[in-house]
Amino acid sequence: MRPLDPLMQEALPVIRKLESGGFEAVFVGGCVRDSLMGRPLADIDIATSALPEQVAALFPRTLPTGLRHGTVTVRSGGRTCEVTTYRVESGYHDHRRPSEVEFVDDLTTDLMRRDFTINAIAMRADGTVVDPFGGIADLKRRVIRCVGDPEERFREDALRMLRAIRFASVFGFRLAFSVWKALVRCRELLRHIAMERIRAELEKIMAGPDPGRGLALLTAGGLAAYTKEPLPEALRAAKRPDPGSPLARCAGGLSQVAGLSERLAALFMMAGASPEDAASALKTLRFPKAETERIVSVVRLHAMTGGGRPLGEPAPVPENPVHSASRTQWIDAVLACGAEAADGWLSIAGACRLVPSDVQAQRRTWLKELPAASVRELAVGGSDLIRRLGLTAGPAVGRLLDKLLREVAYGRLPNEREALLEQAETWNKNRGD
Repeated sequence: MRPLDPLMQEALPVIRKLESGGFEAVFVGGCVRDSLMGRPLADIDIATSALPEQVAALFPRTLPTGLRHGTVTVRSGGRTCEVTTYRVESGYHDHRRPSEVEFVDDLTTDLMRRDFTINAIAMRADGTVVDPFGGIADLKRRVIRCVGDPEERFREDALRMLRAIRFASVFGFRLAFSVWKALVRCRELLRHIAMERIRAELEKIMAGPDPGRGLALLTAGGLAAYTKEPLPEALRAAKRPDPGSPLARCAGGLSQVAGLSERLAALFMMAGASPEDAASALKTLRFPKAETERIVSVVRLHAMTGGGRPLGEPAPVPENPVHSASRTQWIDAVLACGAEAADGWLSIAGACRLVPSDVQAQRRTWLKELPAASVRELAVGGSDLIRRLGLTAGPAVGRLLDKLLREVAYGRLPNEREALLEQAETWNKNRGD
């Protein structure tokens, strides 16, 4: 017997209520796995011999979240947990979801349908573990192994291939050879998986403690070439970097990059993808517009500052990092892409050793000293120009603001209201002359 995690203890009343009704009930899935690994639990899943209608009859506050598959959400003690009837599944015609579900009353039969042995462990209310497929041994061996035949598991649900890579990446486990062999054989089935689900797995891989390992497995398996909607060639043709190569060192440095958006930007930079490629891939993967813009801005800044080649093959920089051409190039990129993108690029550059440390330090100083990085930071706005110069709203006002921003950014004009308005008046007068 093992001590229950505090979250499991909070859900014990649900287990006890089911047991008092004459049914078997156990903790299953990720909560058991994470508890055995000493990881924080995200949610609680319970499996039971009770049928969905019997579960609903026992609890006053329930939500029929997935009755067809036997799942009822139960609210108890201020928390919710999913309670699912033991079942077997068949008829995975779309290589994603079962077309037939049959409820059973045997726990081992229910565990048999699960994807990996580490997810096929149950725990009773007293902490007794039920582990018919050797999941605990695989946790100790740090290996991802399927329940039963791996190829059959992947043909049932092709998303399991990405889940296998995600678990190996996040947990630092290895894939059993049988799992890897089946993954390569079945990778074409990834075309049956919605791009939203692929995006969700990619985000979890990239947000994990070792995204470089996840990317190495994805590229070695060639999975990017088999998505339902085609990704840009730069991603589909990406190869696993040679150990010890600059690109491999960059992949290893991704774990030091703090933000998910920056890590995703680095992914495109590693592949040598253009800003247009990045935007296309993110649209295909159904990323939100705001996040897409953040990521693409970093990739665009990389291209504008001499990138545009795979990350790990840094562009040449002037021997003197304070060279005027280098400063001009950097400020132009910041004005075009934004200070947030520049911060993100500097984060990637530091973690992945994209440029020499003195160049990175100089660019960070230039960014910090920049009087204004966007027209919003100017001491005047469009309405000020309209009133002072007698202009009408339109593109001409925007062009004047952009021109003022460049003068301020390069230190040729102070970011002061009267100075900016006087300069705008001079330009407007000269244009009229």
